[in-house]
Amino acid sequence: NKPKYKIGYYSSGYWLRSKNGNVSLGDFFSVETELIKILDEYAKIFNIQIIFYLHPKELKEENLVLTKNYYSEIGKNKNIHIPFDKVPSVLALNDVDLGISIKSTLMFERIYYGYKTLFYCFKQKDFPIKKSSLENIFIDKYTFNEIISKSLSLKTYEFFDYFNIMKYTKYLQL
Repeated sequence: NKPKYKIGYYSSGYWLRSKNGNVSLGDFFSVETELIKILDEYAKIFNIQIIFYLHPKELKEENLVLTKNYYSEIGKNKNIHIPFDKVPSVLALNDVDLGISIKSTLMFERIYYGYKTLFYCFKQKDFPIKKSSLENIFIDKYTFNEIISKSLSLKTYEFFDYFNIMKYTKYLQL
């Protein structure tokens, strides 16, 4: 089946975690904010359909008004779809051609199950392991357009081969 969306963004909800005092932010809040802005621009420039999968914390009833307000500006982009339903994003892995997040365990599941996936610059001192092929799928604002465009042009098998991450997937469908 052909994916409904070209790109799926998987939120970690750092803005809400910080608002609730649940996390020491470090750079995660600013990195996630930067990624959202870049996705907004990319969707406009390249006329690409992007879906935002919100973190379960963002979709809790008591947070829904805050969440809708937080995403209200980017939600005006006709190429970005933000569902506020409670359907788990894990059930929609095949709805997107390429998944991207700053830090989500779901991204590792996507890789394991053979779905094209990138991380947006959350590199830490000890992760990904230096010189491991996982480093190949970490991008930043300087490489974003080039690597996203390249990734979208590749078939799934080609993506895993190109980025040398075949060993991390078990269920890649050829």
